[in-house]
Amino acid sequence: MKKLALLSVLAFFCAHLQAQSLFEGEYLLFGLGGQMENFKDDLVSPLHYRGYSGAAALGWHSQHGAWQNNLDGHIAIGLQSPATLNDASNQTTTISGSINYNLRYRIINREKQALFLGLCSANLIGFRQHNLYRNSSLSFSNFISYGLSASWQYQPQLKIWNVKIPFAWQTEFNFPLASYLIMPGYNRQFFNDKAGLRKHSFIGDFWHLEFRHNLVYPLSNGNQVRLSYHWNYAEYNGLNYLAQAQHYLMFHLLFKL
Repeated sequence: MKKLALLSVLAFFCAHLQAQSLFEGEYLLFGLGGQMENFKDDLVSPLHYRGYSGAAALGWHSQHGAWQNNLDGHIAIGLQSPATLNDASNQTTTISGSINYNLRYRIINREKQALFLGLCSANLIGFRQHNLYRNSSLSFSNFISYGLSASWQYQPQLKIWNVKIPFAWQTEFNFPLASYLIMPGYNRQFFNDKAGLRKHSFIGDFWHLEFRHNLVYPLSNGNQVRLSYHWNYAEYNGLNYLAQAQHYLMFHLLFKL
């Protein structure tokens, strides 16, 4: 009789764990990985540059019921070279970073999946120092963007040889509608010790898009490990044309608070 009661309690506990979303709760995120960046900055060079960087991440993720709050930060440092030339002296040293905040509300809730919609604040910063030029060798850009955000979560019930494999998948998408741009100006790079270009722009003058895919695996102590791919694209269609595409591959460790 005692064994039957114990098995019943254990079955109820396992069913509760299976039904609970792996994203529920609050987590502190740490991450390390790499970044591959493509950019074209007319202020630095007419050439298209490509290179690799080391990257780190720090964040806070919270999901309680129908509400989801995420705060993420990335920083990457590396070297870029012209994509069409093999010239080690013609390189740029690049420091890039991003700070994003997302607030979303769940509008679809199914047994295995959920869809959240909301708002985002997506901030992208970049500094580029050309190692060959002495004049106009430094460029920087800052996209302070805001707009729409979406997140899709999928938590299947996978079994291999009757053993449950707990994991989940998450896709996030940010689509800013407007941005405040800060970068060197076309006629004057700086004016009164401030950036020559400071303007509020809407879609058409600029583009800023973000995708993020996360493969989530829970640990027995409530923490998580995640393999994350993050694509971040920004473009300014002004006289100082700028376009950059960043591809992150990150390994994240999330500590449950």
